[in-house]
Amino acid sequence: MNMEIDFEKKPVKSKRLKIISNIGSYFATFDGSRVWEIDPAVNYVLTLCDGNRRIEDIAQEIARVIEANVDDVKATLANMLVELEKNGFIEYSS
Repeated sequence: MNMEIDFEKKPVKSKRLKIISNIGSYFATFDGSRVWEIDPAVNYVLTLCDGNRRIEDIAQEIARVIEANVDDVKATLANMLVELEKNGFIEYSS
């Protein structure tokens, strides 16, 4: 799935989303009625979604940390952000 995404947009983690860490696992919930187990990589991306960083900045930071090509990171990140937005985990600041 190759999505067209505006890398100038600034994603922000939903204020309602709560992340719970338990023995190396991460869980996300809005109100406790439904809980998702999330990958540590997804949790890391959510911490970078602070409303101040552009998607471009997030991609560059991840590429630096994992020593990967930024274009490869952008492709994966774009797909991840589409899913996170679809599930209400992130929105975009104006």
